[in-house]
Amino acid sequence: MLSKHTSNLPSYSLDSPIVYQLEIVGGTCNLKCPVCPVTENKTDRVNNYFSLATLDKLINEDAFKNTFYLELQMYGEPTMHRNFDEIVSKLKTTGVKLGLSTNATIWREGFKQLDFITISADSRIYRVGRNEEHFWKVVDKIINETNAHIDLQVIEINDWEKQVKLLEEKYKDKSNVLIRTIGDNFGDTGRHPLANDVCINPFISVSVDSDGDVVPCCFMNNKEYVYGNINTNSLKEIWEGQLHKDFVESWLSGNIIEKCKNCRMRSPQLLHYRFAVEWERRGWL
Repeated sequence: MLSKHTSNLPSYSLDSPIVYQLEIVGGTCNLKCPVCPVTENKTDRVNNYFSLATLDKLINEDAFKNTFYLELQMYGEPTMHRNFDEIVSKLKTTGVKLGLSTNATIWREGFKQLDFITISADSRIYRVGRNEEHFWKVVDKIINETNAHIDLQVIEINDWEKQVKLLEEKYKDKSNVLIRTIGDNFGDTGRHPLANDVCINPFISVSVDSDGDVVPCCFMNNKEYVYGNINTNSLKEIWEGQLHKDFVESWLSGNIIEKCKNCRMRSPQLLHYRFAVEWERRGWL
């Protein structure tokens, strides 16, 4: 049961957060999608690649001890890391459920070790530079040659309903495939108003950027707030540090930063929880 996995979720009082995202490639992608902050130069990352030495440091410090599910994603295509397979192997030694968000244009043997793979399956209009024939070959290879559970993800913009129907028909007989949609959380399409609920991310979780910066969530694409850097301090030290405490206090007092005021999806950490609920319903956990 999912309750078995979530009954001991970490809180602010614990000495280490959930690490729910790790960016192993930052600011580099082999596509030029118009909906992406990397394409539109709305991120400060420039060809950053997460180092194996930094990963070893995190693992040796037991930084993932409160993490149930970790996803390789954020502002770059993770499969472009030349040590992708080795990174996956190292992370699997920690016992976490390991996922990946990818544009599925590059096949990696490390896919076979992953538990979950999210594929950007938007229509070709929004995946500029994608070779359609090659893309679908990679997608089918992932579905047929790995033991991972697959999320085909479509952003809710313009013709997304049509794309969902196409995917549902194409993969209707694949029990390991889930088709889901998410809002356009960076663009202002009018479909998703600004959020006004409390965000739980500051209290329980962090994302780690490709240069080692620890940030509150995946939407800090220009490092609007940084808790610290894991190359300088341990995750425990950063989590217990003043910058993190100040950010938590800003939420408790209602004096949040502009980035958070303009957010269209608070508590992105809860997305992983909702995914897990669906995965358990399907018997994937």
